[in-house]
Amino acid sequence: MANTMQHQHIKWFGLIRILGLLMILGYHFFKVGYPGGFIGVDLFFVFSGFLITSLMIDEFSSTQRFDLIAFLRRRFYRIVPAVIMMILIVVPFTLLVSPDLITGLGKQIAAALGFVTNWYEIATGGSYANNFIPHLVVHTWFLGVEMQFYLFWGVLVWGISRLLKNPEVPMRERRVRFRGILFTLALLFTAASLYLMWQQSQGLKDFTPVYFSSLTHAFPLFAGALLATVTGVAVVPMWFRRLVSRTNAWETGVVLLLATGVTVWLGTTIKFDAASTYPIGLLIATLLVMIMIVAARLLHEHTPTVEEPKITTILAALSYGIYLYHWPLFVIFSRLLNSGQAIAATLALSLSFAALSV
Repeated sequence: MANTMQHQHIKWFGLIRILGLLMILGYHFFKVGYPGGFIGVDLFFVFSGFLITSLMIDEFSSTQRFDLIAFLRRRFYRIVPAVIMMILIVVPFTLLVSPDLITGLGKQIAAALGFVTNWYEIATGGSYANNFIPHLVVHTWFLGVEMQFYLFWGVLVWGISRLLKNPEVPMRERRVRFRGILFTLALLFTAASLYLMWQQSQGLKDFTPVYFSSLTHAFPLFAGALLATVTGVAVVPMWFRRLVSRTNAWETGVVLLLATGVTVWLGTTIKFDAASTYPIGLLIATLLVMIMIVAARLLHEHTPTVEEPKITTILAALSYGIYLYHWPLFVIFSRLLNSGQAIAATLALSLSFAALSV
């Protein structure tokens, strides 16, 4: 292994986060015109699995341990305060519109703060695509799946790091074993989740249960983790260094653009209520994101003197906050304004509130 970086920031990764956000916004704002934009969530899933696992590998490679408490603390401070602020800001807005939106809101908020919205929606028969009265915080199902993955994967990786804490085994060998075990587990969990999605989607008319379930929709997260074991952020394997030497900025840039273009196009073709989406459509989206991540990672190495545009870093930093605020605000404004005005108001306030949450 070789350490090729002095910090964790990878240029061009922000483009993937921004693309995921734009696809989700396109789906929510223009569901008829952009029916497959919901796969933007899978972009975030793959990216999260990749980044989290890369940082786990980097930490173990440098310290020969994985600090589970520190990992969970970082996830908590990154995710939880912003959710609490979103709820405190958004709930008063419901006073402006129909009391229908307040019905069951307490349970929705409890599920959101417990990061189990995905299971709450499944248990109560919620439909992601066809709710007559949209739930204000239904979009936090995404955070539920992520947080459940972080807990499961974090505890598992911590256990593996403890098993490999044998000073009699050379450090290099422990690093290789650690990476190899994570590769095997990520591959198995990716395959198992894919199989479960296919199996449980058979005969369904409403695919919300397999879309929301952490068991069936975990495969993009584990696919990202799998990719991290064979590439990485700070500590990368020798084959990746050779790939860097055999490619150039133009080649990797073209691959990144092509994968982005195909992903955007895919959003115009697949549909939430189509059986082929589960898991074929989502698997294709996952593979495209994996290609984008590798291309962006290579492009970072090939552009050491090129600065990432400020607008990219700003929007990437705000993407989480914009995601949190856009859905409840759009639900509210859609009942008060026409479509164009609702979108404009939603974007303006989402950007403003997201800036406060950074």
